[in-house]
Amino acid sequence: MSEAVNPKLVKELAKLVRAFEPSDFQALISAVRNDEFREELLQCLASLEDGSRAASQQKLRTTKEGARPSRQAPAALQNLRDSDPEKFNFLNQLRLQLSRKRLLSTRRQVVEFCNEVGVIVDGAMSRGDAIARLIEHLAEQPLESIKELASRLDARRPPDVHGGRLEEWADVIMRKSL
Repeated sequence: MSEAVNPKLVKELAKLVRAFEPSDFQALISAVRNDEFREELLQCLASLEDGSRAASQQKLRTTKEGARPSRQAPAALQNLRDSDPEKFNFLNQLRLQLSRKRLLSTRRQVVEFCNEVGVIVDGAMSRGDAIARLIEHLAEQPLESIKELASRLDARRPPDVHGGRLEEWADVIMRKSL
């Protein structure tokens, strides 16, 4: 081998030892010695390389928090960046909280909230598209109205055990056990 092979790859391949019989490996060795099969194997490995490259690029596009920056903020929100920076910042933070599932963590919750505030959401619409439509709707509202709606969202947030709301969970548990 002219190039160094990633030791992690070798380790993963070694895990196959547990999954297959020695006869399977003997058959593979014989097949690799066959020129025709070797060419097919090289093509297969090349396609795996392409898939690995695409997966690596996808990882690079994913932020530390897990939200994809490729899902751009709606145009209505982008338009606020210069004209109303305070509203832009508030809505952008709200969008990120929704996208990261810190608020309204399920599609159903997002759709229900959209319906409550008068945003029409198609039944086949994805959670991300529903969030984008909600943000577009909110961008047209006054900032105070948006803050009021956001406070309703925050009130729906489940208690966060690690975020200082452990006492709320303790109260819930104690009430159920009484």
